This record gives sequence, structure tokens and C-alpha cells, in this order.
Amino acid sequence: MSVGRKATCAIVVLLAAAVPLTPAHALSCRFSVDNLNFGTIDVLDGSTPTVGGAVTIRCRNGSPNGWVTICPNIGSGEGNPSAYDPRQMRKWGNFSLKLNFNLFDPATNAIWGSLWWPYPPPPPILHLQLNANGRGNMSKPIEAKVFAGQYTVRPGTYYTWFRYQHVLFEYKAGWHANCTPNDGTRKPRFRVRARVRRSCQVSATGIDFGATGNLNAPLTATGTLTVRCTNTTAHRIKLDGGLAGASQPDQRKMFKGTDTITYGIY
Repeated sequence: MSVGRKATCAIVVLLAAAVPLTPAHALSCRFSVDNLNFGTIDVLDGSTPTVGGAVTIRCRNGSPNGWVTICPNIGSGEGNPSAYDPRQMRKWGNFSLKLNFNLFDPATNAIWGSLWWPYPPPPPILHLQLNANGRGNMSKPIEAKVFAGQYTVRPGTYYTWFRYQHVLFEYKAGWHANCTPNDGTRKPRFRVRARVRRSCQVSATGIDFGATGNLNAPLTATGTLTVRCTNTTAHRIKLDGGLAGASQPDQRKMFKGTDTITYGIY
């Protein structure tokens, strides 16, 4: 009987040793990214439209007062899956038309990239310290810019989604230089959008007839009128009758007190 009892005890010990020791709860993080909406922009004014948002991070079930390393990888986006500098939005209703932009870390003005794409820019590597309950939250600013000088872009609505294979947020317990191997991943989705408005810019040089002693013969001088409109924008240029309110283009007048000189613009 004593032999049987010893054998039973040995089996119980072996089974207990084979069960791995795991924590009741594993580190878990969730993420959200603000949609970035430029609103209505003018591609002719030479500006660089900029819009900001935030990446929000919430972690729990971590080590009390411990750290979490976060790698918020953002890829090319659906506007052009092979682009990185610039990224591109596509036009609603005609995906072949593009609007150039990019995503940036405003703390460094570096392109916000990915550790998983074949291009140089990485994402910012973030570190979050948890509280005594193993929880923690943080917000990281993100910025989008539409590049100036896109004069040939057609008016309309442009957008791109970052989701599925275009975004991968990794996290790992502890303070690390990267998240490999990670303790978990998430794929938050967000959208970038802009509306390009129809617009025109008009500029003109002065017309100078110079100095003359008489007006027995017509004088001729030239000026330049420059017009630039958004692609496919129909336009007409109209010059009114000037200070004299002339109804005919050759009956405009220049004034010096009560004296006048008649001229025309052709």
C-alpha cells in the first residue's frame, strides 16, 4: 500500500510541473487615430495646407509602473499603395487623379512611416509609462500637409483610407528600441480628405506710354495680363470702362484734373 501511495504522489507532482505559469491577464492596448480633414483648399495660392490630429493610446493589464513600447506603423494608404513621399489621395469618382500630401510627426517634422514598408522613414517609437494599476493613456499628435505647387490638380474631393494592410500598431511590454517581437497588434483606421475648389488668379503689368510732346499720332504701349485657373475651370476675362465708365474699349480716359486723354485697350 505504501508503494501505491508514493506512485500516486509522483504523478501529481509531474502533472503540476507540466502546467505553464501564465498571468491571469496579458498586456492589452487599444488605439484610435483622428480623421484628418483639410476642408476646402486652393491649390493656386502657393500655401501648404496643414491639418493636425491625434493618435490616442490606451493600455491596461501591464506591469505596475512599468513601460510599454508602441510602434504605430502607417503605410502608404489606399490612395496610392506604392507611394511614400509623397503619399497620395485619389479623386472621388476618378481614382486615376491624385493629390499629393504626406503624414508627419510634428515633433520632428519627419515623415510618419512604418517599420514594415520598403521605404526609409520609420514611425515615431513611443513609450508609455503605466500607473500602479498597470494602466496608462497617452496622445501623440500627427500632422498632414498638402504640398504647394500642384497647379494642375482638378477641382473636386480627394481622399484616402488608412486601414487593413496600410496600418499596423504594435506594442510590447518594457522599454525597447522597437516592437519585435511584439506582444500584440491593432489596426486602427482613419481617413484623410480635402476638397480642391475652383479658382483663378489674375495679374497684370502696368501700361506706360512714356513721355511725349504731342499727341498728333497714336502712341502704342503694351502690358501683360496673366491668368491661371485650376485645371478644367472655364473662365472669361472682362475689363470694364475704367474711371470714365466707357462703354467702348477705345473710349477709356486718363485724367489730370479736368484734362483727359482718350485711350483704348485691345
